[in-house]
Amino acid sequence: IFKISPRFFRKIRIGTSKDIKIGQWVYSIGSPQGLENSFSEGIVSGIRNIQGETSSFIQTTTAISPGSSGGALVNSKGELIGICTMSLSTEGQLLNFAMPIEEVNKVNVKDHSNKNILEAFNNFFIGNNAYKAGNFAKAKQYFEKSVQQNPQYAVAFNNLGLTYDKLKEYSSAITNLETAIGLDDNYALA
Repeated sequence: IFKISPRFFRKIRIGTSKDIKIGQWVYSIGSPQGLENSFSEGIVSGIRNIQGETSSFIQTTTAISPGSSGGALVNSKGELIGICTMSLSTEGQLLNFAMPIEEVNKVNVKDHSNKNILEAFNNFFIGNNAYKAGNFAKAKQYFEKSVQQNPQYAVAFNNLGLTYDKLKEYSSAITNLETAIGLDDNYALA
């Protein structure tokens, strides 16, 4: 067992996604298929609104394969501008997306040692990936875990409501969307 002083670790500089330009070079770091610390380069293809989402996403040609979700998307200065989130597996190629860092910063994790909050966040992203893949039963399961672990997590209630809507369980959809609005009245989609 090695004990390493935390002073040896530098944290990543936080950038902004507000200055992103289409065609700008970006780089992703992730663990696709369990291959840790894989590094790829690409460009920003666009800023996209995705149906069912309340925020925009950075579309990029950097590789974001299963296992890369949660990895860093950085600009040429090495600043974190997004978190790799998903790729759309359709007939197209290089349809990869990252959540802008400003959206990530909206997540209020008051105490990093609060295991429930961190697990709620993790379950939210598993549910979100399942939702994107069209596996609404799995998405429902993980969004429900997320709201149980953090009953103040408006985004999870919102997405749970959207999932119930896809499952045609409309009364549950309305209940969860109303809860999301009650927690954060900025959810126009809810």
